[in-house]
Amino acid sequence: MLHAETLQHVSVMAAGILQQLEQQPGVLTKLPAAEVKKLADRIGAPDCSQDTLMQNLKQYGLSSLKTAAEVVTPRGNSEQAVAKAYLQVAKYCRAHSNTSREDNFGTDIVTSILRAMRYGSKDARQLFPCLLQLPGLDTSLSELFHKESSAVPVWMFLGWVNQLLACLGTPVGPVLHDIILRLAETYPQSLIYAFQLSREKYNLESGHVSLKALVDQLASLLFTDPVIDIFLRAFSCLGQPRKMLYHFVEKLEQLLNAKRPNCDSLHHMYDTMMKELFPSSYGKIHGALFKDIQEYRKRLEKAESNIKCGNKKVLKDICFIKEKLKYIIQDIKPPVQLKDYSPWLSEFQGGKHCFLELEIPGQYTGESKPLIQHHVKIAGFKQTVVPMKTLRLPLQVTIFGSDAKEHQYLVKFGEDLRQDQRIEQLFNLMNKILDQDPTCRHRNLSITTYQVVPLSSHLGIIQWVDGTEALKGLMLGVLDKNEKESYKKSCEEHCKWISKPCNPQCSFYEKYGEAHMKYSPEETSAEFRKKVNMIPWDIMRRALQRLSVSPESYFILRQSFACSYAVLCIAHWLLGIGDRHLSNILVSVKDGRCVGIDFGSAFGTATQFLPVPELMPFRLTPHIVSLLQPLEETGLFRETMIHCLRTLRNNYDMLLATMEVFVQEPSIDWLEFASRHESLNKKSHEESQTWYPQQKLDLAKLKLEGANPVTITTEELKAGFKDSKYLAKFLECVKGHNSVRSQMPSYQLLPEEQVDSLLDQATDYNILGKTWQGWEPWM
Repeated sequence: MLHAETLQHVSVMAAGILQQLEQQPGVLTKLPAAEVKKLADRIGAPDCSQDTLMQNLKQYGLSSLKTAAEVVTPRGNSEQAVAKAYLQVAKYCRAHSNTSREDNFGTDIVTSILRAMRYGSKDARQLFPCLLQLPGLDTSLSELFHKESSAVPVWMFLGWVNQLLACLGTPVGPVLHDIILRLAETYPQSLIYAFQLSREKYNLESGHVSLKALVDQLASLLFTDPVIDIFLRAFSCLGQPRKMLYHFVEKLEQLLNAKRPNCDSLHHMYDTMMKELFPSSYGKIHGALFKDIQEYRKRLEKAESNIKCGNKKVLKDICFIKEKLKYIIQDIKPPVQLKDYSPWLSEFQGGKHCFLELEIPGQYTGESKPLIQHHVKIAGFKQTVVPMKTLRLPLQVTIFGSDAKEHQYLVKFGEDLRQDQRIEQLFNLMNKILDQDPTCRHRNLSITTYQVVPLSSHLGIIQWVDGTEALKGLMLGVLDKNEKESYKKSCEEHCKWISKPCNPQCSFYEKYGEAHMKYSPEETSAEFRKKVNMIPWDIMRRALQRLSVSPESYFILRQSFACSYAVLCIAHWLLGIGDRHLSNILVSVKDGRCVGIDFGSAFGTATQFLPVPELMPFRLTPHIVSLLQPLEETGLFRETMIHCLRTLRNNYDMLLATMEVFVQEPSIDWLEFASRHESLNKKSHEESQTWYPQQKLDLAKLKLEGANPVTITTEELKAGFKDSKYLAKFLECVKGHNSVRSQMPSYQLLPEEQVDSLLDQATDYNILGKTWQGWEPWM
C-alpha cells in the first residue's frame, strides 16, 4: 500500500510540473540545462523540448497511477482502497483528456471508471455518463467496454436509465444492449415507464435489425402482465376530456400548419388521440366523463384520411372543434370522484388484479442495491381526487401504499415532463457534487428535489411536495386589507405605464418593446421604485415571522431560506430555467427551504422565445433583498452562491455528460422550439432538430467555463430576436450603463466575478422595471 501511495504522489508531482509548464511557457529557459536533462531522463523523454516534456509528463503521471492501481489488489486491500486507486486514474484522465485524444486515454478512462464502479465507488458512478460520449466507444473501445461493464453490478446503472435508453438509437446503442437487458431481467419495473416513452422515437425500419430485436426482447421482459398496459391506459384518463381533446386538436393544427406536414407525426398523433379519448367500447378504463366528448367523434373519424396525409383542407374542421372547445373549457367544473375518470383505477386492489405487484414509481435511485421485497407496492387509490385550478387542470391523486401510507402525486396531462424529470436528475447530481465539497457539505448546501415520472410524451406524474406554500401565497398572506388594495394597484400602475408609449392597437409584445424604446434607465428606475414602495418593505420578514415560534427560529428560517435560495438561483441559472414568477417557487413552512417547480422554460427559452423576453438571470427582487438585511445580497447570499458555483464548475464535464440526454432524446418542447428556430433562422428541418439542442448545451458549457452572464443572455436574445427592431434596446438594457457587469470581460471569469455579474443583472431596476407584469417584479 505504501508503494501505491508513493506512486500516486509521484503522479501529483508530475501533474504539478505539467501545470507550471502550461502556465509559464518560457520557464525551461530559466532552469539549468542539467536539471532539465535529469527531468527528461526520469520521465523517459527523448529530448528536452517543452512539447516533448509536457507530453511525457502527462504519460508518466498516468502510468504511475495505473501502476498504483495494479499494486492495490483486492486480495491484500479493501475494495474501497482499490476503488479509490482506479478513481484517481479516472480523474487524472478527465483532467487531461481535453488536450489528449489518444486511444490509450480512452482505454484508461473506460477501464478505470468501470473498475472503480465495480469496487463500489459512488464518485465513479457519477462519471458513468462521461463514457457514453467517448470517441470510439462504438468501435475501438466497444469490446473493452463490454468486458469491463459486465463485471459491474447491474444496479449501479439504475441512476442512468434515461441516458442508456436515449442512446439506444445512436451509434453507441449496440454497445449498451447487454446492460439494458441485464437491467430488464433483474429490475423490470425500473425500466417500464422510461422504455414506454423512449421506444416512440426509435427507428425500427430495415437496417436497424439489432435495435428492433432488442426492443421486442425488452417488451417481452417488461410487459409480462397485461395489467401494466391497462394501468398506463387508465392513468391516461386522469384529466379533463375536453381539455385533453383540445390539446390533441391543437397539436394536429400545428402539424398541419407546418410548411411540410409530417405524415408520420400526424398519423401517430391522430391514432393516440382516438385510442386515449374515443375507445371502441366503454369498459371500466374510461369513466363516464369521456362521454361528454362523443359529439366530436364522427367529425374526427370522417377527417381521418385527410389528417393522416397532411391535407390542409381539413384545417377547417380542426379549427371548428378547437374554437368550440376553447369556449367550453373556460367553464369546466372538474368532478372529484376518481370513478368518473377511471372506474378501473377506483376499483384497483394491488395483488388481486394481477400476478405482478405494481410498485410506486421512483424507488430505483441507483444509490444502493434495491431490495425489491421492501419496495412499496400500489395497494389502491383514494376514491376522491383534488382538481387544481391551474392552466392544465391537473389532478392531485392519492395512492395507498403497501406501507400503510398515503402517497400523493400530481397527474399532469398536456406536457412532456421529460424535461422536468431530467432537470430533477441534474439537481440530484448537483447535490452529490456539492456533498463531496467540504465547504458546501459543512454549510449543508443542497437543492430540495422530488420525483417526476413521465408516462408518455403528454402525460406524467409529479410527487406532491408536502408542507410547502407558494412564495406568492406566503407574501400575500401577511398583507392587511389596505395593503392588498395597494398590491392590486401596483399591478394596474405597471400595465398603464408599460402601455403609455403605444396606441391601443399595439400588440402585447409591442407594448413592452416600445417601453424599452421610449423610457430611459433613469425613468424606468424611478417608476419601478414607486411600485416597490407600494408594497411593505418587510413583507418577507413578516412572512417568515408568521412561520416562526420564537425570534431564534426566525433567524434559523431566514438563514435556511437565504442559503437554499442562493443554491437554487445558481442551479437555475446554469440550466437556464426562467419563468420564476411567485407561484413557481415554493417555501417549506417547516424549515424555510426553497423548492423550484415547473421547468417548462429551461435552457434559456424564456429569453429566446417568450414574446416579452426575460432579461434577468433569476428572481432577486427588492423584497427578497430586504429580507437579507443588513448586508443584503452581498453577504451570506453572495458567499453561498460563490461556493456553489465554484464547486459545480470544477465538475462541469459530469454535468454536461448528463445533459447530453437532451440532445439524444429531445422532449416535445425542445422539438417545437427547434421548429421555431428553424423558421427564424431559415435552417433545414433536420439541421435545426440537431443544432438547437446542441447549441443549448454549448451555452451551458460556456457558463461552466466562466462566461459573463451578460454574454449568455446576449446570445439567447440574438437567436430569438435577430430580426426585431427592439433587439438593440434589449441588448443595451442587458449590458447596463456603467454597471458592474459591463466592466467585465465576456469570458474566463472567476466564480466570484460571475456571481457579482449575476447579482448586478438580477437586481437592475432598469431590467426589472420593464419586465412582464405576470412576473410581478415589484414583489
